[in-house]
Amino acid sequence: IEALKVNTTLAVAELLECVCHINDSYNIAELLVANTTLTELVLTGNELRDHDCEYIADALKINNILTSLCLRINEIDDDGVECLADMLLVNTTLVALDLSYNLFKSVELLAHALNVNTTLTELCLGGNKLERESIQCIAKMLKVNTMLDLIELGDTSIDGDGMNYIVGALKVNNTLTSIDLQENPIGDNAGMKHFTEMLKMNTTLIEIDLRDIELGEAVPSYIIEAFEVNSTLQFIYLGHHLDLYSAVDAIGLDNAITIESLCERNRQLEMPCIHRRIVDIVIAMSSHLPPYVILEI
Repeated sequence: IEALKVNTTLAVAELLECVCHINDSYNIAELLVANTTLTELVLTGNELRDHDCEYIADALKINNILTSLCLRINEIDDDGVECLADMLLVNTTLVALDLSYNLFKSVELLAHALNVNTTLTELCLGGNKLERESIQCIAKMLKVNTMLDLIELGDTSIDGDGMNYIVGALKVNNTLTSIDLQENPIGDNAGMKHFTEMLKMNTTLIEIDLRDIELGEAVPSYIIEAFEVNSTLQFIYLGHHLDLYSAVDAIGLDNAITIESLCERNRQLEMPCIHRRIVDIVIAMSSHLPPYVILEI
């Protein structure tokens, strides 16, 4: 950390599983104030707590260089998130913030800050068991926020009511291109039907992750129906729990292909291969390809 305070070339620093203590987080804060080149800081798995967040957040009120901060897999609770929310009211350079897999349940102040912040485009909150009020605040924020491009809400305890809040926001949001809702207890056909009805209206979403959600038997047909109307959605990740046969039947057996054959077709069409999570079942659409169910072999 002392070396990074005077380093004038390094742009990315990854301090993984270092188990930071108070002095370490204070030094990290001093680093953020002094360093003029660091644009990405990864602090995954360092047992960071609320007081550590306070030091880092205060530094980021001054720092105008850092664009990406990863605080994934730490021990940050509600007070720490409040400090980061306060920072986002004044910071004008941070573009990506990853708070996945911490201990907080409330993000109401964070959501309110994003009603004001005009620079953050990626927010990851996955793995935190959020209260229903927080889900509602996130949905309200998404109705007015015009900067977020990606939001990850996987495994955040979104139930059927929470899904309805999110659906209402996505009906009016016109900037979000990627949303992760995996591993949430959404629960029934009705909630997913509302979601797929939203897809008929939304014109910006490109990627949706619905892995490990208990989808009802009718959901594949809802998705195909939405695909017939939506011209922008490219990837829906459904995961291994889906009834393969019902999904394949809904689209047509001729369109069931393997990852390898899709990648070969992509090479022939000079398209990039599926860029991530290809071990999942994917329903894909693009201007070059019809909808496909892509099966792992």
